Amino acid sequence: MIRYIQRSKRKKGFTLVEVIVVMAIIGVLAAIILPVMLGYVTQAKITSANASATLIRKNVESFMMELNFKGVGLKLGDDRIAQIILMVKDGKWTAKAESKPWDQKKNKKIADSDGSYVFQDHKNWWKASQNFVLTDDITRADKNHLLALTRVVSDVVPDLKNGFVMIFFRNQRCDGVIYIPECTYVWPGTYGAGNGTMRPCIVNDPNDKNRPGMTEYWQYKGSWPSGATKKIWVTGTPGIDKDGFIVGTAPVIGIKEG
Repeated sequence: MIRYIQRSKRKKGFTLVEVIVVMAIIGVLAAIILPVMLGYVTQAKITSANASATLIRKNVESFMMELNFKGVGLKLGDDRIAQIILMVKDGKWTAKAESKPWDQKKNKKIADSDGSYVFQDHKNWWKASQNFVLTDDITRADKNHLLALTRVVSDVVPDLKNGFVMIFFRNQRCDGVIYIPECTYVWPGTYGAGNGTMRPCIVNDPNDKNRPGMTEYWQYKGSWPSGATKKIWVTGTPGIDKDGFIVGTAPVIGIKEG
């Protein structure tokens, strides 16, 4: 028994200095590894968003070819420009079509009060200052072409509960797509950190004069940008805006100086 007690006394634990050293090493390793890991996670989200934007564009392009063949899509001409805004909040999709014709030679906007300059069968595309709501009975064959297009997009990202999609058209073709997952902003609407609906800076809202979006820095006039300024990609990483939103683009919008 005495020998056992003596052997037990010889068994020592870690000293305080040793514990502090180990904790310091762990802290240093965490400081190195965590940012790298978070960077990989963020980049994976950007890659996924870009892939979704690309898939949306591909499916929209195919759908628009069907409508154009039927004579109910968009009209031919480089000045026939439009954008579709799709919003989903808590799984509920809403859609809005905007006619944005632009005279390429005179470099000025063309008046189009009812969407008839850009859209064929315009009454089933466009209604002034009105968002259309996607319901369960709507299919891609619906006579309301905007809602049919919304169904096509919702089928591409069926698990999306909150998000924002902008689709740009020129001369009957889908020129590009902006896709922002995990975004509860609905255009036009309230915004700000206090109500949880902060607007991604890549999205323009004419009601928010103090916070211009990318479409004010770059007004879409039929030419998709190769890059956005650091006023948009302030983090220096294409695909992350200044509020931390993940933004997918197709074709991918990189960074340009300015």
